[in-house]
Amino acid sequence: MSGINAAGNASNPCAIEQFDLISDRRAKPFNLAPFVAAIDYYEDVFSPTITMKVMILNESQNVTDQTEEEDEETGVEPSEAKTKDFKALYDGLPIRSGERCIIKVGANVESNVQLDFSENEQRQLFVTTVTNIVRDAKRELFTIHLTSREAVINETSRVYKRFKPDQRIDATVKQILKDNLNVDEDYSDVDPTANSYGFVGNLRKPFATLVWLAKKSVTTLNGGKSAGFLFYQTKSGFKYKSVDGLMRQPLYKIKDKDGVEQQAPSYNYTEATMTFDGDTKPINNDFKILRFSFTRNNDLIKDLRMGTFCSSGMYFNPFTFKFETNVYKRKDYVSKDEIATMGDETYVPLKLKKDSDATIEDTATRALTGVVDIGVYVMKDTDHLKKSDPLAHQMQSIARYNTLFSNLVDMVVPLNSNLEAGMVIECTFPKMSTTAKAGNLEDPQRTGAYIIKELCHHYDIEKAYTSMKLMKDFPGDNIERSLETEITGEAAE
Repeated sequence: MSGINAAGNASNPCAIEQFDLISDRRAKPFNLAPFVAAIDYYEDVFSPTITMKVMILNESQNVTDQTEEEDEETGVEPSEAKTKDFKALYDGLPIRSGERCIIKVGANVESNVQLDFSENEQRQLFVTTVTNIVRDAKRELFTIHLTSREAVINETSRVYKRFKPDQRIDATVKQILKDNLNVDEDYSDVDPTANSYGFVGNLRKPFATLVWLAKKSVTTLNGGKSAGFLFYQTKSGFKYKSVDGLMRQPLYKIKDKDGVEQQAPSYNYTEATMTFDGDTKPINNDFKILRFSFTRNNDLIKDLRMGTFCSSGMYFNPFTFKFETNVYKRKDYVSKDEIATMGDETYVPLKLKKDSDATIEDTATRALTGVVDIGVYVMKDTDHLKKSDPLAHQMQSIARYNTLFSNLVDMVVPLNSNLEAGMVIECTFPKMSTTAKAGNLEDPQRTGAYIIKELCHHYDIEKAYTSMKLMKDFPGDNIERSLETEITGEAAE
């Protein structure tokens, strides 16, 4: 990636450079690129695999049978009967589940990267199903659904090993990725954990096991006091990232014409197609927000039911044969900076009674019961639990995941194929005003940094764009969030 194209044409269509269907039913790959009407590529921090949907439009019968292809390869003139044996794509290939696809979509501006699933055979996608099949005498229209190689392997593999109690969870994650999913080390990014956890696989699928472990993991940041991880896949590989790590990561960066990284411009909503700054330099319209809507701005009743502000827990400890109680208060972690936040409006001091100073942040609104999750085969003298408190972190992780959905934004921008789920971008939203002059003022509550929860890179014959769902925990912008904290495993040693 080199410099940003200031012409603002990232919405232009992209060339489908390669779309080959590889099947055991045919001697050679079939080129589907001329028939691609649209491509939707998806990533989500709550999904362990990437997916893709490809719309195919065919207006002619253009697939010969296998014998015809062999005649062409040998140079033998096919018979008249064979030359008439043409079929439509869906039945002629045929296209079914299980075929492998080699896909490569070009970039429409210099700053964008190709959507490339062609160079590495392990990165090629597989057909899961074909839907929306519409056919008549003149044309056929259908949608091919694709997923990653690892998603297929996941359905054929089980985790059955015993993992030692003193083994850190991040080491276990790496082991499962390698042994069960055949993921190369350079295709994974795993944050270190402060806690260990011993368990037996019990024949769970790898994806289910990794998502299960993410809820139990504690980051090394903040002294090992913050729980909650996410396991997901992007085009650059598998991610096992802490919630705190995602919030603390630097804002999305780009490279200038000299290849030097710099913070990317803020995505900005404006009705103008080309504006100028104070130095009369054109503003990059590739970072213009085309459409946006705030789909959620906290949900008090849901937060109370989920125990987001305060919850109580009573858990049976199978090691001591005693019941242990704990009260989780979000404000205690926030006030001590033991968890990262993206916004600065963190408190809801709503009083429940006139004659009391207690607020909803001091009253447990959810009661949790269960067994303290300390794993299996734990000896009394082991010290692997000293790094974390299972009871406290079980309660914290539940509240933490729910808080991520407090503020959601749906947004559409010109295609930016560099973006991935889990990245942090800066957005500038306008403040509603009765005067035109003040209409360009920023909304201080909505403007700021957001995590990309999910995205879709859309390509068709007329345009290209990126649609995203952004999330953050609190309104406003916490300047401490942008601190570039290096995530290492030192705290866990």
